[in-house]
Amino acid sequence: MARRAGLLARKGNSAMTISGEEKTPLDEIGHPKGTLAIVAIYGLLFAAGWVALFFFYFLPRGAPQP
Repeated sequence: MARRAGLLARKGNSAMTISGEEKTPLDEIGHPKGTLAIVAIYGLLFAAGWVALFFFYFLPRGAPQP
């Protein structure tokens, strides 16, 4: 297992490189703070834009006429 440099050796829950540096597992890092808030704000702005177009652009023109 330690034949090539750069291989990871497992020690408990954390990964250790051959040089002895400890790396944090990806499942412990988590997602960036505020990601859900940014996505929610984007969704609200999209919905508000759709509602504005529907009520102030589409409805005043009336139903399509052939």
